[in-house]
Amino acid sequence: MGKKPRTPDPPRKVQAPQVRQKSSASESALPWTNIGIGLATVVLVGLVVALLLVLSGGKGSTKNVTPKEVARVRAAMTAAGCTFTTSAAEASNQHMSDPNQKAVYRTFPAGSGVHDPTTALWGNYRNPADPRQMVHNLEHGGLAVWYGPEISPKDRGGLDAFYQDDPKAVLITPLRDPYPGVRYPQHDPLGSKIALTVWTADAGNPDKGSVHVAICPRYDEAAFVAFRDAFRGKGPERFPVSKMVPGGN
Repeated sequence: MGKKPRTPDPPRKVQAPQVRQKSSASESALPWTNIGIGLATVVLVGLVVALLLVLSGGKGSTKNVTPKEVARVRAAMTAAGCTFTTSAAEASNQHMSDPNQKAVYRTFPAGSGVHDPTTALWGNYRNPADPRQMVHNLEHGGLAVWYGPEISPKDRGGLDAFYQDDPKAVLITPLRDPYPGVRYPQHDPLGSKIALTVWTADAGNPDKGSVHVAICPRYDEAAFVAFRDAFRGKGPERFPVSKMVPGGN
């Protein structure tokens, strides 16, 4: 019996070369893509930090005044021959209902309480500013410097130098006393003296605040700088000091 013809085997499949898959998306990114992602992350983080600074009021504005700072200012003022008092502030956010509303203040000069809805422009005045506007500046964390009509040219020049050194959130004005619509507790006229007032409060409790008042026989750089640096920017409705610039409000 003859042999049956052998059926040839089917053609063998040729396997295509395998392509190695990347283990992750980050491995498949081009170098410039990774750089771009990194830069975007840095920018995003920077924006978040900047936003937090603005919302918190800027440098130093989240800090509250400590008893040690108050004691340090008291010592500086005493050494300069000034009087220094601290008293409880009135509640914040008390806006006048009309321009003719009378304001009665617990301290002389004014330090807290009812005030004009509009702040005074930050600056170094030669004509008296309205105390009712200035109290609103104090609520934002500003420093008010008031001087009497008999101030000496030397002391007035000292105030100019003090202002030029660091004018942010500072308002210097002659004190008109009496002022229409404004009443203070019984007091001696300023005469040739200079007064400083500031309104501070805890960041988390704006209605629990203090008014600090210093009255000095003359300008004293060390005492005035100590007062400014300890209390400025710590009002009950605090704004960033960097935003309270001369000519603005």
